[in-house]
Amino acid sequence: MENIGTFLSGCEDYGLKKTDLFQTVDLYEAQNIPQVIATIHALGRRVSREGNLPLLHSAPCPLATTDNWAFHHHLSKPPV
Repeated sequence: MENIGTFLSGCEDYGLKKTDLFQTVDLYEAQNIPQVIATIHALGRRVSREGNLPLLHSAPCPLATTDNWAFHHHLSKPPV
């Protein structure tokens, strides 16, 4: 629960409104996952306005190697 509180404090420090934040219990007890997702989206919007987007490709994915047949086979399957 402490990590959730730290995340929420960080979001507020970053400029998110209290109305954009989920309550700790929403995530910890999975009571309101849509609000948790809404908070993540609000954080994403705020970050993109600031231009501080993370480089998601900065670390290589160990699964995405050419010799990993299972990973590439999974990618080539059509969705069910």
